[in-house]
Amino acid sequence: MHWLDPDYLPEISRTVKQFLIKTRGDIDGLIFKDGTEMHFPTHMSAQTGNFVTVGQKVEVRGIGPRTSDEVAGVSIQFGTAERIVDDGSPKYKPGKPEAKHGSKLDSQPGEASSTVQRILRGPNGEMRAVLLETGEAIRFVKHEASRLASLNKAGAKFAARGDTLTTKFRTVIDADRIGSSEKTLCKIGPKGPRHESRSEHAH
Repeated sequence: MHWLDPDYLPEISRTVKQFLIKTRGDIDGLIFKDGTEMHFPTHMSAQTGNFVTVGQKVEVRGIGPRTSDEVAGVSIQFGTAERIVDDGSPKYKPGKPEAKHGSKLDSQPGEASSTVQRILRGPNGEMRAVLLETGEAIRFVKHEASRLASLNKAGAKFAARGDTLTTKFRTVIDADRIGSSEKTLCKIGPKGPRHESRSEHAH
């Protein structure tokens, strides 16, 4: 959205509660204390991670749907520091060596089981990830959202297994198995459900 001039967009002032990260460790959003959810492109990740902290009050400019508490952020301003702007810069590429907040190579197999604290949604309202009460973010491909309808609410029991990356901001799991408990985990994947091998059934 680098063609949008932030100065012509509405501004809100909020206090940072949590960071949102993708499975490679790139920051792609913030959750504020009042529950507002802000998303931005990952080329803003490095600056945001280096200068923004939990508990900090920031001024945000962006756009969002009328019926949602989400904001598609175009700029972040904190104090007298230089404003972080979505300028469409090609200098930062998610997952490349210059990324400062982890990469796919840093992940290890892991799992988590807890209750859902919050649902994270995509631009069309589809379920794209969940935040657990224990702090982990569980990411999965969007076409699995319909299969996870029973888990699509705060307070639901949720378990996941997959590549796990821990950063100073959050632990995120790129889930390949999801269920309501560790005993009900079902395999998922980028091309939809696949049949498990005998060795997989043995675990």
